[in-house]
Amino acid sequence: MNSEDNLQLFDSEDIDDGIKNELDIVRLDFQDYFSADWKSLFSGFDNLYTITYSSQIDFVWKVVSLFTYCEIIFGNEVAIGNNMSDVISFQHEAVNQIDRMKKDSKKELIERTIKGTLKLWVAKERLSHEKIYLLSSNDGRYRVITGSANMSYSAFLGRQKETINLIEGRAAYNYYFEQFEILKQQSTNHIDPFKLRKLNGNIFENIDNLPITEEINTKKVIEFIDDKSNDQQSEFSFSVINNSKKLKLFIPTEKERNITKISLQNLHIGLKRFQSAMMSNSGNVSKVIPELIIDIDNKSVTLVGKTLDLNPSREDILNDINLFFSYMSGFDTFHGDEGEVTIAKERYYAFANWFFVSPFLSSMRMIAHRQNKKPDSYPVFGLIYGNSKAGKTSFLSTLLHFMIKQEPKLTAQDFTSKSVNDIRMVAKGIPVIFDDMVSIRFNNHAAEVIKNDNFGYNEGLSNFPVVVISANEDVKVVTGDITRRTICCRVNIGLDTTEAMKSNSVRRIQRGITTALYRYYLGKMLQNLDAFINPMFDPEVDQSVDILEYSSKILFDIFSEFQSIKLPNYIQKLKIDDYFDEKITSTYAKKTISNAWKFNRDHFEIDVKRNILKFNSEDLHEINRIRKEIPDSLNPRASNKALIMHLDKAKDFFEIDFRKKGLFNFK
Repeated sequence: MNSEDNLQLFDSEDIDDGIKNELDIVRLDFQDYFSADWKSLFSGFDNLYTITYSSQIDFVWKVVSLFTYCEIIFGNEVAIGNNMSDVISFQHEAVNQIDRMKKDSKKELIERTIKGTLKLWVAKERLSHEKIYLLSSNDGRYRVITGSANMSYSAFLGRQKETINLIEGRAAYNYYFEQFEILKQQSTNHIDPFKLRKLNGNIFENIDNLPITEEINTKKVIEFIDDKSNDQQSEFSFSVINNSKKLKLFIPTEKERNITKISLQNLHIGLKRFQSAMMSNSGNVSKVIPELIIDIDNKSVTLVGKTLDLNPSREDILNDINLFFSYMSGFDTFHGDEGEVTIAKERYYAFANWFFVSPFLSSMRMIAHRQNKKPDSYPVFGLIYGNSKAGKTSFLSTLLHFMIKQEPKLTAQDFTSKSVNDIRMVAKGIPVIFDDMVSIRFNNHAAEVIKNDNFGYNEGLSNFPVVVISANEDVKVVTGDITRRTICCRVNIGLDTTEAMKSNSVRRIQRGITTALYRYYLGKMLQNLDAFINPMFDPEVDQSVDILEYSSKILFDIFSEFQSIKLPNYIQKLKIDDYFDEKITSTYAKKTISNAWKFNRDHFEIDVKRNILKFNSEDLHEINRIRKEIPDSLNPRASNKALIMHLDKAKDFFEIDFRKKGLFNFK
């Protein structure tokens, strides 16, 4: 590369020396520097005018609470291009911050906007880069804070290096206030306080509530210069880019030369196109799966658009509880090895607890994501598998009857990563069940869709359904990357074919269900949910709350309230650990090794000095299955038709003292 080529790398556009491009320069004199916390910077003043970009709404609210009057412009120096898709995407992300607030704080913020003591504005085009905080007091004091610090905990709690400049006095205040007013009038839309109450996390359902839509409605048509440049797109936030790309596919425009005209009719045509495309992709799934929508803020639940009665009669609740117990007692007639029926009932009950709480899980994942907490505690996939006549299908069917008195299910042939994601985009609340999955389809598609940990975040989906897979024994190996993300329920009981054919008890129980138990459960869940999830909004708290534990306690309390006799042993208070403990997810390995030690001890070789346990088997598939199920702490490895493990770790995990040579070696 020659020197001329080298220079051209930096010459992105010609500079015309004949044109004066004047810049606004503010002359500052350095006096000194000092240290202070954020509250001392903002305290002692009555009024605040500010421009911020990347912000944390909880911190914004802390600052706002110090002032009697505030105006805030939410801008983004890179995320607003000159087209409607970018504007809508950014305004949705900016305004939707308010929907993420704690309920009480959100209510207070909206009340202040209605009273007029807080006014919020959001950018409708690319703004300047400056962050400005203008403070004034009623006794004539003025302060300007500028620099790189956005309105966030990270910026003002010293978690990242920021430049903060402080200017005292009326002259600086007047200059920056004029810039603030020009920016507000030319480049922003006012956020309607009454539309804040109607915010929706899904961008495609939220467009009518965005500030830019009000301007379109008033002016009928607004125009954007059709800027073909994309030089700053790499700096866009991923959510804004992703949503903008989707909107561009559906929003029609009318072009005259280089002007793009957008009308309200265009927007609604675009929405209808999007919805039609989604329905086409998902096979019109909304007609198959009813919508269950939980409104956490208003403590209400709707099913197919009708508000549910969360205070049903005690008679109906008791009826459903008795039917639940009757259904579970039916497993006592199933066949299995010693203790297997008891274990199956415990696992089925644990699965039912997750199934019942499942409509809350997408909301919990969204809260965790937005508050920088790990969403792992809120799994949105369930796998129930084992013997072909273990009652899996009727169990899932009965759970759906307790929830909605219906049993919408999809066939395993419908299960692909694309179809599952399409369905989750439009279905709401009710678990989506794929019944009778075979090993090949599970292995080909399950991992891709289950490991898609970021599903729904960018689209603002907080009410998508969990996905349940029912499979028979041929789904033999469930790898660790799946079990870490999935509620797994493996059962080893079953009925003879003729017994299964003769039994009609399940249909009798399903006919008698009223859904009262589940509606009462939902009311109890919502009653104190605000207080329960409150730690999720505390930036100093790293751990996520355990909603599976919260749910199981509510179920336990309901059963205790309506039953005077001792509850069945399978009714337990559960925690997230009870679902993901490796001894739970490695049941096949534990049972196989236990039986082999009990009946075929010559399959084992023990080397105490080298701390080695070797399990020999001619079945290589069995060896690999056990190796994949047991935890890495055992250091399992397959070699020459043998599975080799650490002896001491295997002793603890399998709960067998392999070193003893007697007949009875269980601890």
